[in-house]
Amino acid sequence: MVKVPSKIYASIKYKAKSGWVCSPVDFLDVGSRAAVNQALSRMVKDGLIRRVARGLYDVPQFNVMLNRSSPPRHDQVVMAIARRDGIKILTDNIVHANGLGLTNAVPAKLTYLTDGPSKTVSIGGFDIRMKHVAPSFMNNATSKSGPLFQALTWLGKDVAKTSIDLPLIIKSKVRDDVLVDIQKRAGSFPAWMQSVINKVLSI
Repeated sequence: MVKVPSKIYASIKYKAKSGWVCSPVDFLDVGSRAAVNQALSRMVKDGLIRRVARGLYDVPQFNVMLNRSSPPRHDQVVMAIARRDGIKILTDNIVHANGLGLTNAVPAKLTYLTDGPSKTVSIGGFDIRMKHVAPSFMNNATSKSGPLFQALTWLGKDVAKTSIDLPLIIKSKVRDDVLVDIQKRAGSFPAWMQSVINKVLSI
């Protein structure tokens, strides 16, 4: 019978190249919480895995150019936290505004939105900020039209209402099925956002 530590390490090693970050909850199908915790602690001591934050682990990837281990991938850290805490976590609104070409701005800090509590996690010298949002926001943001909803949220009422080109930009960037979805959801949006969506749909 394969022991708990061997099963855990095999799973971690298999996913290591993707930068996978894990926590004890990812291995509760292998053994008890106590056995999993003990196995992970032992692997850290043996240098097989790295503790990147309290209760979070990965296999460090060596960067030849920098001649040192690469820091953990922030997106993988966030996904591990979401699995561990049983919460939803989304990228910040500005990321989607940038993706749709509504701004050239990039986030100065690593910020994510969550239905869990607000908190900041320090990873490899970087702070990952998680900001709580209302369930209604999360419901719209996780839909098919979520990226557009988040982009408009970042843009804000004042800019959105005065931008003549905005409806045309959105129409050229967003797929028809996304527009159909956002039309169904528009009733739960702020009035100013509904106005923007109506202009897009009228083109």
